[in-house]
Amino acid sequence: TIGHPHHLHHGNFAGVAQVLGSLGIERVDAILADLGMSSMQVDDPSRGFSYSRDGALDMRMDRTRGVTAARLLAEIKQEELADALHRYGDERLGDRAAIVEARGKEAITRTAQLARIIQEASRQTGWRLHPRPGKWNLHPAARTFQALRILLNRELANLENLLRVGPELLNP
Repeated sequence: TIGHPHHLHHGNFAGVAQVLGSLGIERVDAILADLGMSSMQVDDPSRGFSYSRDGALDMRMDRTRGVTAARLLAEIKQEELADALHRYGDERLGDRAAIVEARGKEAITRTAQLARIIQEASRQTGWRLHPRPGKWNLHPAARTFQALRILLNRELANLENLLRVGPELLNP
């Protein structure tokens, strides 16, 4: 049990100052921010994070706000997509070109559809997680999915905001 008064709030940690202000709290002893992905989120096809389980291409951490990854892919400018894939996923230009070409033909709305586009662009259509005992392979779409998730949820900008305001909110 926690020995001090505490409050739990569901929301983006970038809004911690607003939450505290709404409670009339100026400073706190600790702030706990969950920065990770849950395997339950990845394993649930309806969340749209998985390149191995087909589902709607969503990827929003909070499904009550923001646009889906499918909509982002439909609307994002080619240069912004290239920048995001490189910055957040260290992804190759070929993958960006393949996505831009594919979205010109039809809307990219499913996780399996995006994973297939990346696999075909990387010529890794026969990908296997365990090609032999003791060997693991990274899925060809893993970094692209990571980059889109980070961009869509503004993960780094939100973390930067928390790190900027956090010290002002903490007691000495």
